[in-house]
Amino acid sequence: MICYVFYTSVDWPGISTYQMSGNPAPTINLDHANVSYDNNAITTGAAAGNLTLTNDQFRRNAGSGIVVAVDQGSTLDIENDTVDGGKWVGMQVGGAMAQGGTTTTIKNNSVSNMAGPAILLDSPDIVPSDLSGNSGTNDSPTAIEVDGTLAGNLTLPAAGLPWVVGDLGNSA
Repeated sequence: MICYVFYTSVDWPGISTYQMSGNPAPTINLDHANVSYDNNAITTGAAAGNLTLTNDQFRRNAGSGIVVAVDQGSTLDIENDTVDGGKWVGMQVGGAMAQGGTTTTIKNNSVSNMAGPAILLDSPDIVPSDLSGNSGTNDSPTAIEVDGTLAGNLTLPAAGLPWVVGDLGNSA
C-alpha cells in the first residue's frame, strides 16, 4: 500500500506514539519516508512496541531526529536512514533494550549537522555488532555516545562512528 501524507504547518510535532492503558503497544513501520520540518521526527514513549525505520530521511528537525524509549519485548530496527539537522541528538535510544527478547539494531545510518551527538544509546545491554556502519559529520560530538553495559565483544577503534563511553549530558 502506498500512502502519502502531507502536513503543511511548520509547527508540527512529528510522528509520536504512546501506549494507552489497556491497549497493545503501538508499532511504527516506515520505509522510504521523508519527515522534515518537525519538532522530533519520531518520538515513542515508554512501552513502545515495534519500530522499523529503513531507508528514510529525517531533515531539518527543530529538536532531535529520532527519540525512542524501548521496553522489554520490543523490536527496534533503524537501518539505512539519514538524519540531517537539529538542535539535539540525531538518534536517541534508551530503555530496557535487549532484555526479555528485545532486539535492537542501529546500522548503516548517516547523521549530520546535529547540535548533540550523532547517536545516543542508554542501555543495560549494548550489543556492539548491532551498531555497525553508522556515519556522521558536523555533530557535537560526531560519535555514538553509549551509557550502559556491553553485552558482546567490542574492538576499538571500530569502523564507522567513534564510540564515547559515558553520559556527556547531551540527552534531548
